[in-house]
Amino acid sequence: EQDIRREKASSNICTNQTLNAIGAAVHLAWLGPEGLAETGRRSIQKAHYLAKRLQQIKGVSPANGAPYGREFAILTPLEPDEVVAAMMERGYLAGIPLSADYPDLP
Repeated sequence: EQDIRREKASSNICTNQTLNAIGAAVHLAWLGPEGLAETGRRSIQKAHYLAKRLQQIKGVSPANGAPYGREFAILTPLEPDEVVAAMMERGYLAGIPLSADYPDLP
């Protein structure tokens, strides 16, 4: 349990949470309602563009035909952990392997 006095606290997690919350609030205020909506539209547009480009790679296909917004799952001939690691080496955050949570996926 944390001591409520800063000088006796063993970590500054509360300060970090507040700083992140303030940063998020400032960013949202800077964007405004129109900017936030535009950011959402761009995020969805870029996800759909990426999904189409990935499907051009031999052996890559959508995991299902469900509609999606910003996130989607793909099937690859490689092991998911290998794909995620290779993408990380190249500076991309490829998501997480879903096979552990969804064993029915091929």
